[in-house]
Amino acid sequence: MTKIRCAVQKKTRLDVEMFNRGMAQSRTRAQDLISSGFVEVDGYICLKASTAIRSHNIIHIRQGAPDYVSRGAVKLTAALEYFKFPVQGHYCLDVGASTGGFTDILLQKGARHILAIDVGHKQLHPSLRLKPEVTYLEGFDARKLTPEVVGIPVEAVVIDVSFISIIKILPFIIPLISCNCWLIFLVKPQFEVGLKHIKKNGIVTNAAVRELALTNTVQWLVKNTNLKICGTLKSPISGGSGNQEYLVGACQID
Repeated sequence: MTKIRCAVQKKTRLDVEMFNRGMAQSRTRAQDLISSGFVEVDGYICLKASTAIRSHNIIHIRQGAPDYVSRGAVKLTAALEYFKFPVQGHYCLDVGASTGGFTDILLQKGARHILAIDVGHKQLHPSLRLKPEVTYLEGFDARKLTPEVVGIPVEAVVIDVSFISIIKILPFIIPLISCNCWLIFLVKPQFEVGLKHIKKNGIVTNAAVRELALTNTVQWLVKNTNLKICGTLKSPISGGSGNQEYLVGACQID
């Protein structure tokens, strides 16, 4: 009796398959689209980048998907609309630039120049690297910023850092800002509270603990700086791990 071998189709992660099919410029972009609910597989919305896909599966990007290099752009867009901070013609500092979601929005809003820094390497989207309005410092710790590195006092600061408290970053940024500068930064409770408040999946589930992390950050800012708090805002989307994050707006007091 002759045995017939049937070829078994190889499975691939959804984010990898989207990149391979040319549907996303990077895996990060694919992951952003997936987690935001813009990707369908065989007609059903799929929210997990790790979903196993075969070559016959139909992948579709739904209408309305934002044309940003990363989902971080959604956070800054919401904050700029809420705080009404001007960007046109400003010299901006993007701390924790990563793929460049914040830098992307600042450019779209007419920033004169953006100094984008990140401790990681080769993360900034290629399209942003080519922009003459963007200076990219990779593998650079924000705590090593000096007036010489920045060049001139910055007029706008955006901060999105992970694995460190925002309170440990701000003291190194504030001396670099101009007298009319504004700041927008993310408070991520999972990096502000003790381990006892973080579940095994890395999520801070207690709303009171999350709010306390935000309150403590704002109080520290009021007590230790000359910045005026312009307000706080819940991030319209969760962080990459699923945590609720907060956006804080502040400005320099003459």
